[in-house]
Amino acid sequence: MRRYKRFENTEIMGYTLPMVEMVLHPDSYVNILTEKIINFYNKNEFNNLKDLIDSLNSYFIIEKIEFIKGKKLLKFDSGIDSGGYNPKNNKIIFFYTEDIINAFKFKNIKNDYEDFKWFLEDFKDYLGHETIHRMQSIEDKVKYIKAMSGENEKLHYSQPKEIMAYAWLIVQTFKMNGKDEDYIKFILSGKRDLNNVKVINYIPAFKKYYNLFDKDSKVMKLLYKYIYLYMDK
Repeated sequence: MRRYKRFENTEIMGYTLPMVEMVLHPDSYVNILTEKIINFYNKNEFNNLKDLIDSLNSYFIIEKIEFIKGKKLLKFDSGIDSGGYNPKNNKIIFFYTEDIINAFKFKNIKNDYEDFKWFLEDFKDYLGHETIHRMQSIEDKVKYIKAMSGENEKLHYSQPKEIMAYAWLIVQTFKMNGKDEDYIKFILSGKRDLNNVKVINYIPAFKKYYNLFDKDSKVMKLLYKYIYLYMDK
């Protein structure tokens, strides 16, 4: 794995976390912002959707995180459609849907904390994935890469930086579903039975790699390498 230069005292987005730690250990940064949005939830009540989005964008302006209206793709929605990162302005983007109103407290509307927890799970997953891309971009000064089309989808998923980010997301999905390291290693082994293979299909990123690449390909070997790396962190 490529070694990243270590910046011991570099201030990144208001936090003095070493850049290398934010690439290899995005949990630290994710945990900081998770606590921040929980605090936001506990202290605020809103009049309408615009009030909520304006408040979120103001609250995360230092971290350069922005909520932008997206398209609703799922029947059951946490309020976050997807995430993205724009190297041109160094912003992490959360594309929200109107279902985000279910996650926060509005005047004269009954609030269910379970909806906020659902929102929070997606917030953490997208934040971790896009944080890796932001840190890679800052250090490597990469140019802005537009979203890949279906024709070069395989090229997109074969890039080492994408493999690293998706590997972290795969491990987090396993953990979120209560799976320990022994279970993950069993799924990664060649000893999977038909029932356990179904697990792969429940993790979109994992399924995507299995559909696009041969199990003995360099891409899959690198994906496994990063998965094992993040399991040990």
